[in-house]
Amino acid sequence: MGVDMKDPPEITDFLNRTDDVQQQNTQANERISQMLQRLTSKEKEIRELQKTYAKLLNESNQKRELRYVLTEAMRLHREQDKVMDKTEITSDMGARIRFSRVTGVINTNDRSAFHRLVFRFSRGSCYLRFFDIFEGPQEEEVVFTDPLTGEFVHKTVFIAVFPGSKLRDKIDKICEAFGARIHDVPDVETVGAFESQIRDVTQWLAESEQYLSANRQRTRNILIGLASNYYRTVMQIRSMKG
Repeated sequence: MGVDMKDPPEITDFLNRTDDVQQQNTQANERISQMLQRLTSKEKEIRELQKTYAKLLNESNQKRELRYVLTEAMRLHREQDKVMDKTEITSDMGARIRFSRVTGVINTNDRSAFHRLVFRFSRGSCYLRFFDIFEGPQEEEVVFTDPLTGEFVHKTVFIAVFPGSKLRDKIDKICEAFGARIHDVPDVETVGAFESQIRDVTQWLAESEQYLSANRQRTRNILIGLASNYYRTVMQIRSMKG
């Protein structure tokens, strides 16, 4: 959390500033027990805050991913790219072929391996497109925070289009193996439908950001308090134990 520890004070200075140390030490066991209860309470609160933060961050990541998936789907819809349409075509034999679509987000580092495996299992019948995620006027690459490790990761939107529906299970399993998250984008006929969904997601993210910020500030405040009293607590316990 970036909380700095203060320099430890001199033990003699600490003892000189402590009033009637000997009298305090007569009830050492009770005082240490009280310290333990306070620290246990703070630890429990921090763990609960961290658990809530991880849950909120995971939900926020999903919504952010969905927003970028919707954005790319809308962009392709505007370009009237036929591979994005879940529609039917007629083969040379007169049979109607219906196309299915899987959309989602995958870690950028896994992009090449994911592409090769999808091509191999679909025997080349799956059309796969990738879109890097950029944002802002400078087109900076978007960074996500892993809720489990806290590490920063880059992600890529993918759209897979394939004939029929038999390949869906295979592609789902490949996505699961790579930790890719699938986001179902409903079939829409107008750009306005995409824009409406994007607005809803953006509003949700704005509210979620406030909760995440409040959670981090509360956690940081507790840690600042613990850090500021760390050496004093340690010296008190050493004094009483001695």
